[in-house]
Amino acid sequence: LHPERPSGSQRNVWQTTVDLIEPLGDTVRVTLATPMPVAVDVTPGAIASLRLTEGATVWAAVKATEINAVEA
Repeated sequence: LHPERPSGSQRNVWQTTVDLIEPLGDTVRVTLATPMPVAVDVTPGAIASLRLTEGATVWAAVKATEINAVEA
């Protein structure tokens, strides 16, 4: 997750909004809204440094080798 459009080798990059933020013990699950709803587990420090709040606009960037798809 990035506050600005990231540069780098990621080929899967899109702008979205934070739909939900859920504390899960040592991590925090951030659920992103459209165009591709996904859940991302991050540290509480990442939440603070990115200043993430529900409704915030963010950029998601994922390398294909870092994706783990599970049935909802």
